[in-house]
Amino acid sequence: MFRTKILSPFLAVVAVLAVSTAAHGTLIYWGGGTSTTWATGGNWTGGTAPSAANTGAFNADGYLFDPNITAALTVGGINVGALRTTDLTIGIATGTLLKIDNDDATNGSMGINMSAAGANLTLGTAGGTEQVRLNDASEGAQTFSNVAAGRTLAILATYVNPNNSSGTNILSFNGAGNVIFMEDVWMRDTGTGTRTMIWGGDGNVEIRSVLMNGPDLVNAHNMQYVGAGVLTLSGTSANTYTGTFTAGNGTAASTVVLKKTPGVNAVSGAMTVLPNATVRLGASNQIADAASVTVSGILDLKNYSETVNGVTFSGIAPELDISLVSLADFGKLTTTGTLALGAGVTTLKVALGGYTPADGDSFDILDWGTLTGSFAGLNLPDISGYGLAWNTDALTTNGTLSITPEPATLALLGLGAAGMLIRRRRK
Repeated sequence: MFRTKILSPFLAVVAVLAVSTAAHGTLIYWGGGTSTTWATGGNWTGGTAPSAANTGAFNADGYLFDPNITAALTVGGINVGALRTTDLTIGIATGTLLKIDNDDATNGSMGINMSAAGANLTLGTAGGTEQVRLNDASEGAQTFSNVAAGRTLAILATYVNPNNSSGTNILSFNGAGNVIFMEDVWMRDTGTGTRTMIWGGDGNVEIRSVLMNGPDLVNAHNMQYVGAGVLTLSGTSANTYTGTFTAGNGTAASTVVLKKTPGVNAVSGAMTVLPNATVRLGASNQIADAASVTVSGILDLKNYSETVNGVTFSGIAPELDISLVSLADFGKLTTTGTLALGAGVTTLKVALGGYTPADGDSFDILDWGTLTGSFAGLNLPDISGYGLAWNTDALTTNGTLSITPEPATLALLGLGAAGMLIRRRRK
């Protein structure tokens, strides 16, 4: 007969899973019946705390204690199961390093795994100097997390992106849930040559603090998002990494949202938007003023303003999107240098974001130092129901869209005026 020492009433739920092997390696379940200390064996089924070859698993409510990591730790992964329904916080003592050894050949870990219909997870302690780091991988691809829809993983520790001798690191965030980095994200470099930090997967990721070069930086770092979800760069402090930023890989429908405090740089250098990718503003002036931007996908300003050195639209079907909310609230692109629309490839798409069209209204949506090329197409909302039409005559001379009566309305007005004149003559 199988017997186990029950450390808390809730371990009965998982006792038979005390030592189970899955794609994550060996799952060792937290009981939390002795203390808050992760390293205390009595808190875990089997009597031994998980380490590099194991995954720490949490799959019940009502532990006497939730875990706290008080000393440097390497663990194969962290798993929060569906039976854990109350939000879980795993504290990390200030100055402490948590390394997730998810590329270890002995465990094949998924990193941090959060299944459907379970709890949210907070990892770390706000305001401390703790770090979370994946193993320094020799291969180029790792999985950081698999977070199910409706669940959120919040990292309250500095995250150090893994180093890789090949010069590129591909890190996946999977699942339809959300991963939020509340503290700084470091691009780490201990080798030579330019490094490119590539994030992907189908989950949604947000960096709410600073994306920056790590303290051991040797070379410039590039950032690329190739996921099928949404990467959001937000917060009140500027990102300070020294390389380039790329949205997409030419095929993925990647979306990047820039919504730091207005005037605070989310993108600190040159930016490229590849085909099928979208970069969308969530606030004004998110890209460094001196930056050059190349767009082969979609640049969506919404109703915000952006000023950069230059923008080049290129490729098969690049697009510039803006939204009109009111006469004082609309999207605008300004280049102090060249705005290059290409040779008949770029589409301008305008949306009514609450604005009600009126005769004589105009919108200065483009300013440039030098303009080259022209729009291939204009995707403008139908305002004929208001008896109005768009006037685009000044679009490539001073960047202005304006509204006039539509031709049919003008004709009717002309007939009405003529009729009035005939009646006057007859009198």
